[in-house]
Amino acid sequence: TASCVDLDGSAEYIRFATAPQTVMRASHTWSAWIRTDDGQGTDQGIVGFQDETGDDSKSLLQVDSTGRLEYIYESEGTDKKALSNAVNFTNGENAWAHVVATMSYTDSSNAVMKLYLNGEELELDSSDNGAFGGNMGSFTVDNAYPMAIGAYNNADTIQRYFNGKIRDVRLYESALTEAQVSAL
Repeated sequence: TASCVDLDGSAEYIRFATAPQTVMRASHTWSAWIRTDDGQGTDQGIVGFQDETGDDSKSLLQVDSTGRLEYIYESEGTDKKALSNAVNFTNGENAWAHVVATMSYTDSSNAVMKLYLNGEELELDSSDNGAFGGNMGSFTVDNAYPMAIGAYNNADTIQRYFNGKIRDVRLYESALTEAQVSAL
């Protein structure tokens, strides 16, 4: 059985010393196994960080307050999100789920985000469809605001605590294909 971190949704999280800036400037994939104790009611950060100094760069994978999987990316003040079109996590305890967010760099000012749940690509909300139009090459986060697992580090204000269990958080230096995601 894989070990996990069990978070109470109020003050527990894992803090890293630095942010993975170079990886975030190109195609990348976040992957994690999660089990929410309550899938609705409050935003719950799976992994996230933001720097509000200068160019306002952000990366946040979360379960939003309505129980939908969401990935938000911001670089140079331009942000976009991929938001599931349907509820993925219900009120009360949920089963273990494998969540994945990919960001596929097309060129210096365009990228496409996709979300997966248990190996299946999710249909995205029509207005939050993951089509990013901005300069990914300028993604910069000061190491004073490092990445958090189980919460969201918003310029050194920790918020959106995760209520449940998280294990096997991974960051890949490419946008995995659907077949690669299914094989995880």
